[in-house]
This record gives sequence, structure tokens and C-alpha cells, in this order.
Amino acid sequence: MNRIHRKLVPANRQAFTLVELLAVVVIIAILGSITLSALYGVIGEAKATRTRTQVAKLHTMIMYKWDSYRVRQVPLPIPGWMKARPEDFDDDNNNCWRDPSERTHDNIYPSTPPEHDYGGAYIRLLALRELMRMELPDRISDLEDGPRAMPIVVPGTNRVITLQLAEPSVWKSYRRKANTLIKSRHGAAGDWTNAAHWSPSHQGAECLYLIVSSIRDGDTSGLDFFKESEIGDTDDDGMPELLDGWGRPIAFLRWAPGFATGEGPDGAWGVAGVDDDMQNGVDDIGEIGWPGSDDASSLQPRDPVNSPDPFDPLKVDPFAASTYALYPLIFSAGEDSVYDISVDLGSGTPVRYAFTCPANYPYVTLTSGSIQMGRPVDAGGDGEIGSFDNITNHLLDSR
Repeated sequence: MNRIHRKLVPANRQAFTLVELLAVVVIIAILGSITLSALYGVIGEAKATRTRTQVAKLHTMIMYKWDSYRVRQVPLPIPGWMKARPEDFDDDNNNCWRDPSERTHDNIYPSTPPEHDYGGAYIRLLALRELMRMELPDRISDLEDGPRAMPIVVPGTNRVITLQLAEPSVWKSYRRKANTLIKSRHGAAGDWTNAAHWSPSHQGAECLYLIVSSIRDGDTSGLDFFKESEIGDTDDDGMPELLDGWGRPIAFLRWAPGFATGEGPDGAWGVAGVDDDMQNGVDDIGEIGWPGSDDASSLQPRDPVNSPDPFDPLKVDPFAASTYALYPLIFSAGEDSVYDISVDLGSGTPVRYAFTCPANYPYVTLTSGSIQMGRPVDAGGDGEIGSFDNITNHLLDSR
């Protein structure tokens, strides 16, 4: 019996061969890579889900403030003699204000001083936009620039009166908080208007933090809805940001006229049949959100007929025929950490709002190096034109 057993099991079998060991290592490596790949995908989706939840919460908070402007009382005394509607005029310099050099539509050039009735409804609209700019800031200059003074010539006289909003209390609280935060980071000499102290790199996200921190319901602050790990200071300038699932600041644009996620009814990117970017002669995704196009997002149709400016019901703005409802844009860079949405006009000079003009009108005249705010771009240079890998409140399932 023992003799048979020894024949079945070779006496010199001491260990695995090298080939067998290599085969086992390869199998383990394959199984490990499959497991890690699946795990990485799960982690990535978990971060995206968390970010969508954050963006949805922020959208609810910001839209609550945005909706309040529909019935907002404007703290500005409008003279009783002023007509409701303004006289038509040619806004040659596109500042939404009739300047002495601009003529009315009856082709009568202004006298000196100019006589022009801006209209009570128009003054209210301009004041409302000022409130939005100051109470929903998306850049440092919104906190630097106070309410605009509006000089009005009393018709039939040479007397000039000045209309001006009082500084909103929440705007003043933003400034105080920014000043405290910057000084806590840079010391007593810290100046929050100094770009060396408050970096403009994530100013939209930092303004969003200020807005959320000001939202209160009893003893509850808007910040209470975010975990401590969801708040940070990625550029180390003293101004915190709300962070997405990847630890990147969640950006904010109050007015994003160029934002779109798909072609409009004409089925073409940009203006149908027009080589908007003058690059290849065809309508392609590089022209997404081009001024004058019908490209749109589900939240912001960019349609002046079916989605007009809700804050101008009488259509007293000189550009009312081309204006549409603008909704705040809240967005995460997504998994690749690249913000594929323009936050300036691309001219090399940061946008400073013209006080009375929101950024959607008049349309920005595009030349080389100039784009409209909120328009999807290939910021990362990876060939991915558009914001499809960004997570936005306009299209929460954009990824």
C-alpha cells in the first residue's frame, strides 16, 4: 500500500514552479484591478451624488432670494410727476441709461441739460437690478461698488435731482464679514479690496458663501445645512468656499446669459446657418450659447418671447425685445476639476457690472477673445467643449 502511494506522489515535489507563481500573481492582479476599478467608479459616483445634493440645496436657497425680487419693495422715492413709462432712446453705449449724447426715437437730439423722462417703472427696474447685484454678489467688485447715483433732469427746468438707493443692510453685512475674514488671515493690515489679500480666483464661490451665511431661519443659518468638511479655503486667502464632493469650490454666477446645454428648436448650435466663431464654417458645439442663438438650458430657455424678464412686466427696458429671464447659475467643476463655464467676457479685463445693465442685454458683440458670461467653453483644453461634465443647478443630471 505504501509503495503505491509513493508512486502517485513524487518524492521531489517541494514547491510551486515559477510559472505557476507568475500565473497566480497575474490572476490576483487582474482581480485586484477589476475590484479597484469598480471601487473607483463607486467612489466617483458617490462624490457626484453628494455634489448634486449640495447644488440642489444651494439652488433652493438662492432661488428663494431670487423669487423675492418679484414683489420686492424698492426703497427709492420716485417723484410723483414722473410718468410710468420712459421715453424711447437709442442706448448707443449700451449702459441702459440715456446719456446726453444719445437721441430719443423722435430723432430730437438732447439739449443741454437733457430733457428726458426715464419713467417711474424704468427707474424701479434699474433700482431692482442694483439690489440684486449688491445682495446676490458674484464678484469682489459687487461689494466694492455702492448704489449708483441716477441724476434726473426735471422736465421743463434746468433742475437736476439725484435718485439713489440706500446701501442695503445685507450688502453692508457682507462687507463687514469679508473684512473680518480677511483680517483674520492677513492681520490688521489686511484689506479685503486688495487682490493680494482676497484672491479673485474663486470670488464667485466665496460670494456664494457670504450669501448662504446670511440666510437665516430663526437660529438656523444657511451654513448649518453643510458639513464642516464641505467648507474650506482652497486658495488660502481667508475667504471660505463651499466645496463639492471632490473638495473644489462650488462656483456662482448671478447672471449667466450665455449658459446653455443643448441646441434650441432650430437644431443647430449657435445661430443656425452662421459660422459664429468663424473657425470652420459649420455649426458645431464650439458655438454653444452664442448670443442671438436659441440654445438653452432646461431652467433658462433664453427665449425673450416665452420666457421674458419677470422683473420687467411693462417691458420698459430699451432692450426688452431681446431680454429673457436670467436664473442664477451654481456649478461644480465635476470630476475633472475644470470649470468649463466662462465667468468673464474673455477680453482679459474682469467684468465690472455697469450697475443698471444685467449681463444679458445688450448682447455682447463677440470678437476674437470675447465671450458671453456663463457660456460653456473648453477651459481645460481637453477638447471637451461645454459644461457636460460640470454639475449645475440648471441641469442637475448634466453628468
